[in-house]
Amino acid sequence: MGRIFDSLPTGKENAIPARELMAITGVSTARELCSMVRAERHDGCLILSKKDHGGGYYKAANREELRAWVETFSKEARATFSMMKAARRELGKDSEQATFI
Repeated sequence: MGRIFDSLPTGKENAIPARELMAITGVSTARELCSMVRAERHDGCLILSKKDHGGGYYKAANREELRAWVETFSKEARATFSMMKAARRELGKDSEQATFI
């Protein structure tokens, strides 16, 4: 089983779908693939991903492509942190007053 980064094409337009990447790397589940991607990103590998047009993973072709990816994920992170802040506020209320959906 090779490293994910070593199997990636360069450029967003060449992104490889998760299923294909799983076959190439010998990974049997999407969860395992995500775990490996996360670990390699943690180690400093710039594994980019896209969700549009079927999704996939790729290496940045240039700084602008990397910049666009960073902006997209920054927006998602801000949205996630906003939801977490609201949830923490709710958890801080008295249990009698807390309402959960």
